[in-house]
Amino acid sequence: MSERNNTKLVVDEDYRTRQQAKQSLFEYIEVFYNRQRRH
Repeated sequence: MSERNNTKLVVDEDYRTRQQAKQSLFEYIEVFYNRQRRH
């Protein structure tokens, strides 16, 4: 899956609260950057 598709997964989500959106974005960033550091 390309980076663009991964970003789309975060953007297309429906969130009930701003906190849920922030949490989802935080988790995405953590996974993406942790994956990048291993190489």
